[in-house]
Amino acid sequence: MPKSKYEFIKIELRLFEDPRFFMLCEFDQLNYIKLLVLAKRTKNYIKKDYIAIGKSLRTEQTPSSIRVSIKRIMSSFQPEGKRRETSEPTICQNRYYFWFSGWDERYSYGGVEKEKEIEKEKEKTSSFNKTKRYFKGEEMRFSKNKWWVLPKDGGKWLEFGGDLKDTELRL
Repeated sequence: MPKSKYEFIKIELRLFEDPRFFMLCEFDQLNYIKLLVLAKRTKNYIKKDYIAIGKSLRTEQTPSSIRVSIKRIMSSFQPEGKRRETSEPTICQNRYYFWFSGWDERYSYGGVEKEKEIEKEKEKTSSFNKTKRYFKGEEMRFSKNKWWVLPKDGGKWLEFGGDLKDTELRL
């Protein structure tokens, strides 16, 4: 049976303890959670097209009801349109997109742990950490389909004519 890719997001339990979330009707609560999943799928850029949002949420809501629902969600977490610090991600908007503030801290692809993994991977693949070939203590490089020995004094590169078995690999 083929594997399918599922979108998962971490919904913090604080959301279910937040009175603002429960001030929303169940319809808006469900839309809020579905919008979080949609933001995960779209890398937190939800195109401001209510028909497309409806199709992505797999709902039969009309575009106008989706627009009203998003406005109610926004007003619940951002009273009077003013931005304030909140423990839960709030929906922001510009002319073209919706996005959740605080997304990178909470719902990015692995968060801080993923960033640390990426940094470790970069260190492993860094040119400074690659193994290098040496001949009699002098570094070698491969260029123009030939091996060259770099003298320690920084002089002209010397073409290597020996066997690679006589060389050693070091970090």
